[in-house]
Amino acid sequence: MDKYVKRSDSDRSRSVSGDSSCSSVSYRTSTPAPSASRTHTPQGTSDISLSDVELDSSQLFTQDIEESGTEQEDQRKRQEGTRQLKADGAAKITALAWSPNNVKLAVATAERVVLLFDEQGERRDKFSTKPADPKYGKKSYLVKAIAFSPDSTKIAIGQTDNIIYVYKIGEDWGEKKVICNKFVQSSQVTCLTWPFEGPIIFGLLEGKVRAANVKTNKSQTLYQTDSYVVSVTPNLRGTAFLSGHADGSVVRFYVADDPYPEPQGKIISHPVPPYALAWSNSSIIVAGCDRRVVMYTKLGKMHQQFDYSKDVSEREFSSIEHEKLLVAFPADCSAHAPVLPTLVQGGPGMWAGPDWTGLNRSRLPRKNSDRPGLAQLRIFDFNSSRGMWEERGTRDFDGIYTITSLAWKRDGSRLVCGTLCGAVELFDSVLRRSVWKNKWEMTYVGPSQVLVKPLAGSGPFGSRGVILRSQYGFEIHDVRIMGKDRYLVARTNETLLLGDLHRNLLSEVHWAVEPGTEKFYFDNENVCMIFNAGELSLVEYGNNELLGSVRTEFMNPHLISVRLNERRQRGVDDNKKMAYLLDLKTICLVDLTYGLTLGQITHDSKIDWLELNETGTQLLYRDKRLRLLLVNASTLNKTSILNYSTFVQWVPGSDVVVAQSREQLCVWYNIDTPERVTTFHIKGEVTDVERADGRTEVIVQDGVQELSYALDEGLIEFGTAIDDGDYLRAMNYLETLPLTAEAETMWSTLGRLTLEGRHLYIAERCFAALGEVSKVRYLQGINQIRQLVQESTGEEGMDHFEVQARLSILDKQFKTAESIYLDNNQLDAAMEMYQNLHKWDEAVQLAEIKGHPDVESLRRAHTQWLLDTRQEERAGQLKEAEGDHLAAINMYLKAGMPAKASRLATSVPELREDPELISRIASALLRADLFEQAGDLYEKVGQPQKALDSYRKGHAYSRAVELARHMFPAEVVRLEEEWGDELLVNKQPDAAISHFIEAGRTIKGLEAAIAARQWKKAMHIIEVIDDEEALKPHLMKLGQHFSSLNELQKAEYFYVKGGMHNEAIAMYNQAGEWERAHQLASKYMGADKVAVMYVNQAQVLEEQGKYREAEKLYISVHEPDLAITMYKKQRQFDQMMRLVKEYHADLVQSTHLHLASQMEQEGNYHDAERHYVEADDWKAAVNMYRGVDMWEEAYRVAKQKGGANSGKQVAFLWARTLRGDAAVKLLNKFGLLDQCIDYACESMQFEFAFELARTAAKQKVPEIHYKYAMALEDEGKYRDAEQEFIQADKPKEAVLMYVHAQDWESAQRVAEAHDPESVGDVLVGQAKVSFTERDYPRAEALLLRAQRPELAVKFYRDSNQWTEALRVCKEYLPHKLSALQDEYDHTVLSKDSQDVQGLLKQARQWEDTNEYNRAVDCYMKITPSMSNDASLLEKAWAKAGELAIKFLPEEKADNVSRVLGESAPPGHQVYTAAAQMFLAGDLVKEAIDAFITGQEWSKAKKVASEFDPRYSFLQVITPTSTPTATPTVTPTATHSYRHSLLRSLLQALIPTATPTATHSYRHSFLQPLTPTATHSYSHSFLQPLLQPLIPTATPTGTPTATHSYSHSYSHSYRHSYRHSLLQPLIAYSHSLLQALLQSPFHRYESYVDGAYKDFLKTEGKAEALADVDLAGALDMYVEGGQWSRALETAAAHGPQLLHKYLARYASSLIKDGQAVEALALYKQYGAPPFAQNFNIYRRLVLDLMSLHQLSSGQAYTTWADLRDILLSLVDNLRQHEDTDGVMSEFELLLLLAHYLAARSAYMATPQLENLVAKVSVSMLRYTHILPADKAFYEAGMACKEVGWKNMAFVFLNRFLDLCEAIEEGSLDSLDHTDFIDTDIPYEIPLPDTLSIPEPLREEAKEWVLAVSMDQQVEQVLPMDERMVYEASLVGADGSASPACVISGYPVTRHRLDLKRGQAANKEDWNKLVMATKMATTPECQDVLKFITAWCGGLPTMGRLISYTGSHYINSLKSPPRTPSE
Repeated sequence: MDKYVKRSDSDRSRSVSGDSSCSSVSYRTSTPAPSASRTHTPQGTSDISLSDVELDSSQLFTQDIEESGTEQEDQRKRQEGTRQLKADGAAKITALAWSPNNVKLAVATAERVVLLFDEQGERRDKFSTKPADPKYGKKSYLVKAIAFSPDSTKIAIGQTDNIIYVYKIGEDWGEKKVICNKFVQSSQVTCLTWPFEGPIIFGLLEGKVRAANVKTNKSQTLYQTDSYVVSVTPNLRGTAFLSGHADGSVVRFYVADDPYPEPQGKIISHPVPPYALAWSNSSIIVAGCDRRVVMYTKLGKMHQQFDYSKDVSEREFSSIEHEKLLVAFPADCSAHAPVLPTLVQGGPGMWAGPDWTGLNRSRLPRKNSDRPGLAQLRIFDFNSSRGMWEERGTRDFDGIYTITSLAWKRDGSRLVCGTLCGAVELFDSVLRRSVWKNKWEMTYVGPSQVLVKPLAGSGPFGSRGVILRSQYGFEIHDVRIMGKDRYLVARTNETLLLGDLHRNLLSEVHWAVEPGTEKFYFDNENVCMIFNAGELSLVEYGNNELLGSVRTEFMNPHLISVRLNERRQRGVDDNKKMAYLLDLKTICLVDLTYGLTLGQITHDSKIDWLELNETGTQLLYRDKRLRLLLVNASTLNKTSILNYSTFVQWVPGSDVVVAQSREQLCVWYNIDTPERVTTFHIKGEVTDVERADGRTEVIVQDGVQELSYALDEGLIEFGTAIDDGDYLRAMNYLETLPLTAEAETMWSTLGRLTLEGRHLYIAERCFAALGEVSKVRYLQGINQIRQLVQESTGEEGMDHFEVQARLSILDKQFKTAESIYLDNNQLDAAMEMYQNLHKWDEAVQLAEIKGHPDVESLRRAHTQWLLDTRQEERAGQLKEAEGDHLAAINMYLKAGMPAKASRLATSVPELREDPELISRIASALLRADLFEQAGDLYEKVGQPQKALDSYRKGHAYSRAVELARHMFPAEVVRLEEEWGDELLVNKQPDAAISHFIEAGRTIKGLEAAIAARQWKKAMHIIEVIDDEEALKPHLMKLGQHFSSLNELQKAEYFYVKGGMHNEAIAMYNQAGEWERAHQLASKYMGADKVAVMYVNQAQVLEEQGKYREAEKLYISVHEPDLAITMYKKQRQFDQMMRLVKEYHADLVQSTHLHLASQMEQEGNYHDAERHYVEADDWKAAVNMYRGVDMWEEAYRVAKQKGGANSGKQVAFLWARTLRGDAAVKLLNKFGLLDQCIDYACESMQFEFAFELARTAAKQKVPEIHYKYAMALEDEGKYRDAEQEFIQADKPKEAVLMYVHAQDWESAQRVAEAHDPESVGDVLVGQAKVSFTERDYPRAEALLLRAQRPELAVKFYRDSNQWTEALRVCKEYLPHKLSALQDEYDHTVLSKDSQDVQGLLKQARQWEDTNEYNRAVDCYMKITPSMSNDASLLEKAWAKAGELAIKFLPEEKADNVSRVLGESAPPGHQVYTAAAQMFLAGDLVKEAIDAFITGQEWSKAKKVASEFDPRYSFLQVITPTSTPTATPTVTPTATHSYRHSLLRSLLQALIPTATPTATHSYRHSFLQPLTPTATHSYSHSFLQPLLQPLIPTATPTGTPTATHSYSHSYSHSYRHSYRHSLLQPLIAYSHSLLQALLQSPFHRYESYVDGAYKDFLKTEGKAEALADVDLAGALDMYVEGGQWSRALETAAAHGPQLLHKYLARYASSLIKDGQAVEALALYKQYGAPPFAQNFNIYRRLVLDLMSLHQLSSGQAYTTWADLRDILLSLVDNLRQHEDTDGVMSEFELLLLLAHYLAARSAYMATPQLENLVAKVSVSMLRYTHILPADKAFYEAGMACKEVGWKNMAFVFLNRFLDLCEAIEEGSLDSLDHTDFIDTDIPYEIPLPDTLSIPEPLREEAKEWVLAVSMDQQVEQVLPMDERMVYEASLVGADGSASPACVISGYPVTRHRLDLKRGQAANKEDWNKLVMATKMATTPECQDVLKFITAWCGGLPTMGRLISYTGSHYINSLKSPPRTPSE
């Protein structure tokens, strides 16, 4: 125990103490130190020492001790008190108790006074207890136990004077203390507790354990023992308790329902009395005087113990507290008797108890245990991880002596103990504290318990807060306050804690979600909604289980509605429902109580709001279209109750709905009848519905004003009262209403409900209000009986039997009333009841059963009563029952019941023999018109004729016919006819039909059939009647009937058959079938009559207002004008115009104008406007509005239809009509003032413009003057215009005006007077005129006077007088002379308008003046468009080229050549000339392009070969290159050097190059051009090279240098010149070779060839292209879709090329879904074993096998071709090494093709249908290749055809499952049970689409459904002798059998072996052979031939010959078919 460290003085000094007093009680408080640390162990276990926790104690009070200021004085007084106690007796604290709400602490003292303290330890109240009998005095008893009630408002006190008092202390301090219960007992009360559930539990000295019920003020004994009760403690849930007895027994007993019950009774036998007893979550703890603490399991087995008996210093245990266990020791018990212990419990669950971690006194404890007065507390801790209790230490207290009682505060924050000396010690227990947002204080009293308290004391519970604890003991962390400071959220490692702080409701649920990923929603006050990863979880506050979890993606609070017991319903204890969205259009309703889905509501639009009512019975929701709908939660019926709903809400506390739709407020007071709605007109938007203080108001926001509309609170109150079951409140409300129909309904509803609920007084009042007097009197009688019973017995009269019986009678439950009377021995009352109700039969029956002595008299009274009430029939029945038949007959006859008399008489043989009686009865029957009964009587007494007559009179023809068939056969036919007539009279024509037929009256039968509307029968009868005249009226009825059914064809048939053509035509006209009507009319009527008829009919329809129908008739007879006239009369002008547009399109505009004019005259201007606009004459509409002074409309139309400008014009005209300020205001309104001023100017209305401008826009006056001047100028009024220009401050405009008018004087005058700067402009103007008049000198003089010589130059230049222009420029503008000369040259050369001769002349002039450049440009200016003379054009171009080559630089010359070549016009001659020009400029490629353009292919090839680029590779060498320099590649070698150097080098380098160089030369030339060139090549290369180079390379230039150097170089490199020339030349030659090797060679020949090929492709000349480019030609065929030509061409060039294009063609066909055509190609050309074709073969086979249309006998040829191709392929593959493993694959495909071909062959032979089925079934094992749905369908249908129903059912069922799987895209839903132990594969590829058409699938589905009801058909596959599925190749032992080549079935016996390893079933083989022989079908013969070829011959068994015959043997011996066949 070393871990419990002593506190030093410094520690002690940290406690802050303060003194206070209350009455005579002193106490001391201290505050814990702010720093507290703690450590943790797993799973919520705390391992905290006393040194870790600040647990300070405060002495609340000490009896009879004065206050002291020092610790020493306090100690002294304590010792004195102790001594005083020893002298006067102990003043111990007898009992302690904390209230469950943690607010009050009750302390019972030795003076029998109860002190009440608050949670801070301050005394707030006290009261004295009372003795059981005052005569014994106040000191005659002791308080033994004290306990608070669960609601903390009462205190139960157990006393030793044999009584328990219950005091009501109230919730607040200072309330009056009242004894509300007292329970007197037979002996002393020894212990007491008050559990949360159930009554007060207490123990007595005599051993009884009793329960006291405070409601009934009664107590009862729960059980009794022989040993007095020493302790009692409840469990944590408050549902059970433990009692400890002096003999050591511990008994468990339950007082309430417990979710986890355990066995009750005696569970523990402890060795000593269990003074200290506690019941924790995990253990039962017992301690006593043996100084041992023992922990027992819940079943009473010892689990653990702490034994202190060997420690002599230990004393007995007196008190115990859990869950952290504290045990208190008395200080000294040697001199005193053992003190009875007091146990105050806390801990998790009941007290939200603490994790007790230790005690810490405010001063140091003393360890001297020998001193008297030293008490100890032992501390035990439960380690939840180990499941064991651990001792934490001991705390000693000096001066306390014995701790007599312990009590732990429910929140665990405080512990209080009472001592023997009368002191009460208060201890704080706090681990740590934290503050949340400066609002809430979190006090951790233990790892699993937190006290949450508001800082300012303003929380929902004042300053006390709430207790948060984990019921599982987990450590709490992350405590938060959310939801507007109302809701609490905390976490542990495994759970989530939630709480409602306002209602103090806490929940703890298991929660494994990662923190931070969820979102909390607190919009609902009853439940917390937690959303995480698409899952919504609900937690009800106060419930420790998840209320429910659902999947949803919508967490808007308006899209989730949860209702939890918000309004109680009758008979419903728990009502929890939720509505939420599954998706945006689906609502799900869930019953959260049972976790059931009540239903789903789907909607056609998105839902944006939903809410349940408070009882969860009705659901309102609204969609995006603002439609409000109501759903009944029980039936899920939807009702649309409102459209355009912008607000909706349930009225709180009721089922009244308030909604808004536009300006209507709708209220449903009774939502069960949604059609009854109360509406109010409101303005604004509804924002809320408030209900308080007896008023319900709707709050409406209208702008900034808030209004309220009161609802009828009475209607709301009545409905709510009914729902809540408060019928008295409902009745009181109805009393205030007048008796209206609605009020009567409410009274009726209330009366029904109260009668059902047995509220008879209210029911009486309800029926009185309804005026039901009889019910009121009856209820008054019942209520009087109730009152009498209550007055006489004092009990509730409702339970009296008479009341119950009468209520049963009122409910018409007579048997129930009888049972009630009989149960109470009231037989006479029961009989009297029946008699009063005139139920004599029941009364007599009851008397007989019970053996009543007055039965006979009762019978006589019954009979007499029957006679008195003239019930002779009933009396006769009684006589008949008694056996008095004659009397009964007389009674029957007297009662007028002769039929019953007849029945009785004929049933008794004696009476049947009495003729008088029979006659009397028969007469009575006849008088009563009971002829059938009379006939029956006559028949039974042997008088058939009378019987037949009677039957006829009574129309009992069935009996008459039956009698006549036996007695009078001749009468049968007549009777049948009479019977039919009678049935017709009785309106039973359907029954009469058969009788008329029996009588041979077919016409009457037809009439009856028509009358009975048996039209089918009537049609059949008509077929046998030949009388057309008689039929005609009936045909009319039939026609009318079928016409009414709209079966017009049948009606037409009957009308036409009856010659009623007009009726048929009218029928079609009425039905709107104008075309058919017109056909009939044309057939049976003349054209004129048809037209007249239709027009008349149309006029009738027109009069009836059926204009559409009339229109159709008019149109059908081609009279649209009549229809137009009709619509015009009816003023339906829209319809009229529609017809005009359709039939008179040319009159549409004029018609619109006519209608517009008409409506304008009528004053219907808007319609007139519409027609004007439709006529595209909106201006007329504007004028119309102008004419009637409707300017606004005119402006609108003009602006809309004519645009802004038109609108401005109308506004302008409108303003003109107003004038002045009004016009200005109007134009400003439209913003058109400035624009209208401008428009006035434009329209020459300057006076109005000046008026507007001077009024509102003075700044525009000058502008108006200017415009006015311009107008005057246009009119020729120059003087006036001059004045206006000057007023507009634009004198220059006046000058220009005069200049324009050539009034030079006026211009000069105005310019000099007002604008001197314009004088020059005047002179220029005069000069222009002079130039125009060709007066050049004067013009030049004027311009020079104006100092504008540049204009003179310009004018001369523009008039093409370049000489004068150059002269003036040279004289006055010399600096511009050069530019002018250039311009002159450019202009002359660029003139396109000159003629050819002029250009030639100009060019020769330039040539003569040596201006060759300009001469060339002039020659090149001549184009083909100037002349048609080609020779002249060629001459000019030739001259240009000649001059360019001779005299122009090379670059310019090349450019000229290029331009001339490219400008050549179309034509072979011109293209040739252009090419020659290109060649002249060494532009080889351009020359070739010219030949190509002219399609001169031979010339192009010749140029390409002669001018190969290789000849000119030396052009890359520049003339400035030195011998030592590396040659550089440049294209700009000069012309002169090209002629001298390059040509010689070309001749030297390519000596064999000739103009006719061929392709072979290219190879020979390139070979020596390598880095390893030999010496011989150098000699041949350099010798000619040096010839032109030596003269310029030698320094001396001697003539012999060349020869000597050449000679020396040809023999050796060592020569005298090598130092000067040889070495540089050698280096240069190698560099030249290197440049040559590195330069790119371009082949002009290939260029020409490519162009030629492109030309052929473009022209589509594939045949010619094939000669030069085979691949290109083939591609051309392919692109053009000429596959046959492509294949023929490819076939001529080898198989490789053929199959390449064949593969491309086949791939294209397969891709297009033409697999059969692709197969035909390979059939024709063969299928070679090329690896690149394998995928094509595979795809071809699979596509063919997927075609459903090939599953027939007609497809044999296709399958045979595929089979033969695959056989050929496999045979070819056998000759090659199978490197890719494809042999087995194609052999399997060959096998499948063979089976499919064989099946098609079998289908053509009926005898082989079983083989068809077998092959189809066998194909199922290959569904990993074949489409599975197709295979199973074909197998199922084949089995169905041969009657194998079991297999057909299994396969077709699988087929349907596969269809569903294909549609879903997954095989997961397939069940493979039927195919276990078969070789049919499970894992198969799922086809992308369904292979079988929809009709066939439906047919299969119908068959499967039909067969599934057949009990004889089983869903199993047949087994064979191997005990496996008969078609499986794999046996039960895993062995494999070969597949039969005939059927595919396994070959198990009678095997026929084939040469290549195949086998066949002998039976199948013989069947095929025999069928082939009998039917001689070529398909089967071909199958046998193929098998012979494939398998290498016939089967080895010789007996086969006997089945075949010689002829077939010979056919089999014929060679097999080849693929070509």
